[in-house]
Amino acid sequence: MLLLTLVGVLVSLVQFALFAHLARRHRFATALLGLLATHTVIALGTQAVGIFTYPVILGTHAATILGLLYWIDMPKLSTWRSGLAKPWRHLKRADWLLSALLVLASLFLAFPHFNYSGLISHATEPEKTEVTNYVYTYPYFSDEWYSVALAQQSIADKGFPQAHPLIKDAPPLRDLEAPFHAIIAEFLLFFQLDPLRHFVILSLLINTMIISTLYLIGRTLGAVPIAAFVAAASALFITSAANLPGLWYLLPITLGVLPLLLSFVFLMSNQRWRYLIATFLALLYYPPLVVLIIPILLLQLIRNRSWLVTGAATLGVTAVAGALVFGIFATGSEQTVTELAGQIVGTLWYSSFTPNALPQYLIWNIVPGIMLLAGVVGLIQVRWRDRWLVAGILIGLGYWLVYHQNDSRFVIEYQRIIFVTALLLAALSSLGWHTVLSWLLTAAKKAAVSLPTLALSVAVMVVVLLLLPGYTQRDNWQQLILLDLATLDELPPSAPANDYLQASDLSAYRGVSEAHFLAPPWKGTVIGVATDNYPAATKGGTISINSRLFINFLRSDCAGRQQIARSSRLTHVYVPGFTCTGFEEVSQGSETLVLYSFTDTDS
Repeated sequence: MLLLTLVGVLVSLVQFALFAHLARRHRFATALLGLLATHTVIALGTQAVGIFTYPVILGTHAATILGLLYWIDMPKLSTWRSGLAKPWRHLKRADWLLSALLVLASLFLAFPHFNYSGLISHATEPEKTEVTNYVYTYPYFSDEWYSVALAQQSIADKGFPQAHPLIKDAPPLRDLEAPFHAIIAEFLLFFQLDPLRHFVILSLLINTMIISTLYLIGRTLGAVPIAAFVAAASALFITSAANLPGLWYLLPITLGVLPLLLSFVFLMSNQRWRYLIATFLALLYYPPLVVLIIPILLLQLIRNRSWLVTGAATLGVTAVAGALVFGIFATGSEQTVTELAGQIVGTLWYSSFTPNALPQYLIWNIVPGIMLLAGVVGLIQVRWRDRWLVAGILIGLGYWLVYHQNDSRFVIEYQRIIFVTALLLAALSSLGWHTVLSWLLTAAKKAAVSLPTLALSVAVMVVVLLLLPGYTQRDNWQQLILLDLATLDELPPSAPANDYLQASDLSAYRGVSEAHFLAPPWKGTVIGVATDNYPAATKGGTISINSRLFINFLRSDCAGRQQIARSSRLTHVYVPGFTCTGFEEVSQGSETLVLYSFTDTDS
């Protein structure tokens, strides 16, 4: 398995180098976009025709390398070979601050799963527990678990992730996020990663690329490397929480925001084809990003009329992305096009997932104060051609303000627009840091004090590294409460980390296969995904299954519990210990839970 993973890494590095070689400007951004586009085309193409297997996708990736080599004409190839013979020339031109940022971001983003210190939540107990150097290699967020389940299903079926992974013999799953799950499945299969145990590694890599893209935006805005580095590194400290997933998680918005940020790099550098491709990928991975893409494009058209053709093409790209998402959504459905379209329209305007309670997401509890200050300074320095950034931030802040006061949602969810807005504020702060650095250098020059750039860069990296040990111990997430509108009570959030799947859960279900079981909703989710069993109740998210059933079971007497088990066709229940006819203890589990088998004594 490790050898095949290394093969995938090697193939990706060769593809990255070839895409970078083809680009005259913004080589890192172009190569990253090329990799995303390649994986997307291969994922959707092979899954559409039912040949989604490791040999096929590996061979297709190898074929793309041959195609790229053919695209590079011989004079360029000979120049490239001569460059490889003298690698120090490339080393001199390398962006070492970007390289350092990639390493630092990877270290920071590894901590939440591989060295977490702080409070964690439990599936069945309201109290949180303090842990130190905690290692948890499973996902934290419910939709991450469902991504794992759908990726497993896609790999098993060799096609689109449409079969319901948690309900046996269920109708096809209708999910507008299916393209995201399809691409995640391709990443996992290509790199031969176990969906359950290695999903967090994929999350780490993609979020590291987001940080690197923020650096590229800062540089394209005109910020000096140190300023862009500080701005991108500060984004690591945007609050991530169980009710506000950020850079610690991998969701459709996570993958969608990566090409969105790349599109801004190409927008500023007037590279229109790359802008179109990046926009298409952003809309494919997370369609609600249209609320930012279209207004920013319109602003660009006002500023530069030569973008009219590109603007029309972008609208076409938006339509194609929408049609592709709809096509995947509708595949295998027996419903009419009108009925399916009605379901999609219903997702444009909807109520919050926390009815009768408003999340209290105050900006200073989410965005680091120093980033906000740098953003204010950067606002003064924004040039007319870069007003798209201000427009994006204003749109995000507008959503933020409206959502703060009511529970209606339009196109994009509250937590997702906050995440994107915070990243745009990080990009804007690069101009603020650039200004501060200019002031500092001017003052040093007047005082006849030398401030070498290299020494300043090293000092900045050392300061960032000093923040690493306490990275997961920040408690801003505790301020992200829910306000109950009926009682005005403040409902505390769950911790950003948890232990919802434990070794004792897996031990309890050893030897149990294809059981239809009832457990606390979170346990139903994680056990259903991690084992070959089907939950009767799950945590709400991409997949939601009767989350009230567990509460109803606990509140019932023995006759009621038998009736629930009978009507729901349960074979097992995983609940706190009890004694009732028809329920026989199988094994002890975690957090006082006991696994019982159920036999219908009335049948």
